[in-house]
Order: sequence, then structure tokens, then C-alpha cells
Amino acid sequence: MKILSKICTLLLLTVAGNATQSFATDPSSAWNHDGQVRTRSCAPMKNATATLRFPDGTATGFYAYANDPSQDAGCGTGYVEIDAQEILFNAAGWDLYFHPGGGPGAYNDDNNDGQYGHIWVTDLNARPTLRPQNINGQGCVASTTPGTDFSYYLMPTRIPTDMYYKPPVTVGGSPRWYTYGNPGYDKTGGRGDWTYIVWSCVQNGGPTYPGNVTSGGGLVRALGKRDKVFHRCDVSSIHAISYGTNNAQNGTVTSIYGKTRADASGSWIYGWIVHSYQKTGQPLVPCVRPYP
Repeated sequence: MKILSKICTLLLLTVAGNATQSFATDPSSAWNHDGQVRTRSCAPMKNATATLRFPDGTATGFYAYANDPSQDAGCGTGYVEIDAQEILFNAAGWDLYFHPGGGPGAYNDDNNDGQYGHIWVTDLNARPTLRPQNINGQGCVASTTPGTDFSYYLMPTRIPTDMYYKPPVTVGGSPRWYTYGNPGYDKTGGRGDWTYIVWSCVQNGGPTYPGNVTSGGGLVRALGKRDKVFHRCDVSSIHAISYGTNNAQNGTVTSIYGKTRADASGSWIYGWIVHSYQKTGQPLVPCVRPYP
């Protein structure tokens, strides 16, 4: 009887322990810090053009042009802007530097010359000096915690143009969420197909402007090609506000933190992507699909 009593006691303790077990998920604030900036490095180009590439080395179909340098970085003719925070490597061993694009005012022809993408070092006459910031984009492991243990295929999805991440009447300009949906389509007149992996999200999950804005948020780290696998890490999602043209909230946009890989054995790339959006009173629209 004493032995049976001890066994029953152990079973009760085990059940009780399992019932009270909790899983920790990091707050998004631990992975979404203010202060991200570009290095604004200018690297000399070898030729009149440099092919812009996905992290796996394949071409996007767009180029950087020596005769239309970045005005944001103050690069001269024959130079290309590089955000020299890191080098990515693909399975072939190519070392790739990230070229940040820009809109009107940054390039004379921003739709053709102001696209984002990585540049293979063979298209440069000299390497830029690396200046990592170590603010955002830290490494993580794929989550095994219930609730965040998901992997996805990237599915670049256009976001309506009347969904803003800052109240447009208050701030002016066009701070639109569609920039982070399928910019490969929207920013090229339908010639491309990709989304952005960003160092930090443009919002931090707060309820009201301007407290819900991440300073320096939304800077692109890499292009996310359609059907690339993205592994979520054990980090809380950011449920951000979408504003309409009258400054009133008209929906929400959800972003998640995780990682993808340049290719099968290339560098890991960490950052935030848009997971889904929902206009008020309308169905949820996913920007990823389950893997496998």
C-alpha cells in the first residue's frame, strides 16, 4: 500500500506540474528597437550597371546605375549606395552586399534605378567597410513553443493603398503599409514579385500615434522571394494599426519575427515580415502560407 501511495503521489505531482507549465515568448519590444539607420556607404562600381539580386544570387531583373547614384547617400557618379552592415553568402560562396533603393528624390528614375537588392562583390571595384550596428536583426532559432512554432512560405501580397502606418493627415506624405506587401509588384509597375524582410517593424504595437512608431523602423534588410521558407522565432507578433485617409483607424497589420536563408546552405537572414492584414469589417488576408 505504501508503494502504491508513493506512485499515486508521483503521478499527481506530474499532472500538476504539466497543468501549470507555461511557455515563455519574448515580447516584440526585445526584437524591435528604435534607432536603426543606414550606413550610407558609397562603393565604386566596376561597370555602368550592377545587377540587383535576391539573397540566393539570382537576378531580380533590375540594376543599379552608375549615372543615377543615390542622392540620399550623396554618392557621386560611378558609385552605388551600400548599407554595409553585413555580407551575405549563398551556397556558391558569392559574397553579397545590400543596396538600399529609394523613392522620388533619391534617384532621378526611382522606379527603374531605385530598386532594392543585393550586389555581388564582383560588380564593385572595392569593398565597402563593414559597419554593423547590432541594434536589430539578431539571430534566433525557429520556435518550438506552442503558439509561435510555425514556418511559412512567403507569399508577397498587395496591401490596399488606403492603409497607412502613420496618420496621413497629421504627418503628410504616403506612409503606406503597401510598401511592405508586394513592393516587387507595386514599386515596379507589375514587373517584380517580392516582399521585404526588415530590420525592425515600422510600429511597435502601441495603441496611439506617435507612441506606436518605431524610430528607424521599416528599413529593408533583404528581399523575400515568393515561396522562400520563413521560420518564425519565439517572439510575440506586432498587431499594428492601419489608418485611413481621414486619420481614423481602418484596420490592422500583423508582423512576425523570424528567419529565412539565402539558399539551402547560405547565410541566415533575420527580421520582420508582414504576416497578414485586415481592413475593419473585412476578412483577414494572409501574406504567408503554411509550410510544408
